[in-house]
Amino acid sequence: MNQERPPQNKSFEDLKSRIKEKTDRVYEELDLEKISRIRKFANELREQFPNEYSEYLLYHLVVGSTPNKPESELKREDFPGGLVEKFIESLS
Repeated sequence: MNQERPPQNKSFEDLKSRIKEKTDRVYEELDLEKISRIRKFANELREQFPNEYSEYLLYHLVVGSTPNKPESELKREDFPGGLVEKFIESLS
């Protein structure tokens, strides 16, 4: 029986999809309160991780910025403590 195995980083891909879906909705609806929260969160990440925040793909997805290097060269994980995942869940 030939079963396809899910990608090993499926949970990361799921998180990417949830981030994109939620942030797209926030900007489409022009939800100013949530846009403000996203900006504040991005500032907090830059303050907490001044030398490495831009190395995380999830940072760029949340703030809607373009990384200065290919996606494949960025960290494909959340910040310590799952900060991005927790923030995205709080945007509901």
